[in-house]
Amino acid sequence: MNLLMTKTKAPHHFYRPRLLLWVCLIWALGGPALGLAETPPDIKCSLVSNYGAVSPGQTFSLALQIKIPPGWHIYWKTSGDAGLPTQIDLKLPKDIRLTEWKWPRPEIFQEAGGITTIGYANEVLLGAEGVIPKTWPIDNSIEINGTVSWLACKKSCIPGSQEFKTSISVGKDGKLFPEGAALVARAEKHFLALEEEPSILKEYEELKSSMEIVSQIGSAGESKHISPLLALLFAFLGGLLLNIMPCVLPVLSLKAIRIIRQGENAPSENWRQSVLYFAGVMLSFTVLAGLVAGLKWGGQEIGWGFQFQEPRFLIFMTGVVFGFGLTFFGLYEFSFAPPGNLEKITRKESWMGPFGEGLLATLLATPCTAPFLGPAIGFSFSQPGLIIFLFFWMIGFGFAFPFLLLAAVPQWTRYLPKPGRWMETLKKIMGFPLIGTGIWLLWILSRLAPWDAVKGTIMLLGIIALVLWGLSLGAGPGQPAKRKWTLWILGIFLILGAYFRLVEPSLKKIEKLEKGEAAPPILKGGVSWEPFSVEAFKKALDEKTTIFVDFTADWCLTCQLNEKGVLRSPKITAAFREHGVRAFRADWTNRSEHLTQIMRRLGRSGVPVYVYFKNGDAANPIILPEILTEKAVLRPLQDIN
Repeated sequence: MNLLMTKTKAPHHFYRPRLLLWVCLIWALGGPALGLAETPPDIKCSLVSNYGAVSPGQTFSLALQIKIPPGWHIYWKTSGDAGLPTQIDLKLPKDIRLTEWKWPRPEIFQEAGGITTIGYANEVLLGAEGVIPKTWPIDNSIEINGTVSWLACKKSCIPGSQEFKTSISVGKDGKLFPEGAALVARAEKHFLALEEEPSILKEYEELKSSMEIVSQIGSAGESKHISPLLALLFAFLGGLLLNIMPCVLPVLSLKAIRIIRQGENAPSENWRQSVLYFAGVMLSFTVLAGLVAGLKWGGQEIGWGFQFQEPRFLIFMTGVVFGFGLTFFGLYEFSFAPPGNLEKITRKESWMGPFGEGLLATLLATPCTAPFLGPAIGFSFSQPGLIIFLFFWMIGFGFAFPFLLLAAVPQWTRYLPKPGRWMETLKKIMGFPLIGTGIWLLWILSRLAPWDAVKGTIMLLGIIALVLWGLSLGAGPGQPAKRKWTLWILGIFLILGAYFRLVEPSLKKIEKLEKGEAAPPILKGGVSWEPFSVEAFKKALDEKTTIFVDFTADWCLTCQLNEKGVLRSPKITAAFREHGVRAFRADWTNRSEHLTQIMRRLGRSGVPVYVYFKNGDAANPIILPEILTEKAVLRPLQDIN
């Protein structure tokens, strides 16, 4: 057998034979007794060629597909601190030559005990190329078979292997195998070039250093010390206070109109609308909880407001907010307000109005945290899936509680402004904050996606306005239901077509960013900020320097108001200089595993987070409130030597 395949020797610091031996012995001898044994995962391997038939002297490609059940992962050819590299052993006919296997880019996993490993989840597609000798006889097929060996890990690790084989006919003419060709083409999109391998190892080393820093940080967050019942109370209070946080500025228009309407409706109608609004809020929180629990179960590290780190979510919300804003200007009536004569205060509003407002209010008002909410979320994110749902529902209950309270105590509505035609003017005025929210979302998008995606989104908004205007003409009140449905379906297809033509191609070009490492601007006349990096932070700790870290994001309005209203204060600037405080800006606008891990250690899962490490003491961090004041920032500096 004459192969061109070679094995990549793992660097010494990646391989721990003694550790691996103990892991295997514990699994083999003590795992079942300790209740650690799991059912072996149903990993499936298959080998296909892009050609079903080849001619002598022709080149062909192979794709080896390994499907991994959810929750499990196997290892790369370099496994990391522990684990076993995945091995492929082939048996080839004499004179058939095959290149070295090409691997896709692996993921980095955090195993129990702080062990960092490199591998794959869900699916792996490897590829190789072979050449048929020109002297190979016609009508003599080629049989290729082999074995894949792996170590699959979830809560415990289970070794396994599987045989695979494929056959390629040899004839005068080559014939493509469509299914195999498609799989080979899909694999080739993700092959890792040899020159990229050092970047994988560098990323691994950076993450490992980050985890070492995380292990030094003391878990001083309140979420580590509160009981589950108190954490639930905090969740309710945090959801209630979320209504007055700067985060809700994007949905201020919706809330103002909703509250004022409480004064114009009959009590029974108020109850109906409040319950529908509550249902919309709870559905949004349920969806968010499901996403958090699902991603957490899949091994992903995420935090509160994670949806604002996804460009496609921002584009979707920009379109929705823009559409809402146009209805406030009367371009199209979605029955979010009683149309026509406003004196008919007992007229029932469409169920879609308050329900849709509850959905939208939640999605736009949850990019940042509120008092009490930080420790409650930090506690819930460390719990099993069902507990996460319970906490999110409690936050949603607190968020919708004011509207339920107004409906439950109708006497309070007498203090609200009396309804009248002035509400039509107010409605148009409130349309401007919604359009402003759309512009704010576009600005956030520009921080996460290429400028082409932003331009495409602006053109998409024009098409949305055109579609809504067309619907106002052809699908308004009094039109046949069949006509309305037809026009709505056509309008939706037009918007989707415009999105996939104008926006989606630009999003696919987004290059991998170094999350959390973007250098922030230095404030003129204010605190001199350094971009957070593991190396600089570790050096500052080693030097026993007092450190202030601002975990922030461009989409967090509370963060921006704290920065402009408090952190730029001359008193704080002078105090930082006097005490030699090093200020780090930890930018969480893009998703960052490093920052998420550190915030989780601090008992937080969302921004803003403000923390002192006095005299390099990582074990005793001091966490400041979400809403900053000069006094709150300066107080911890008073007793620094």
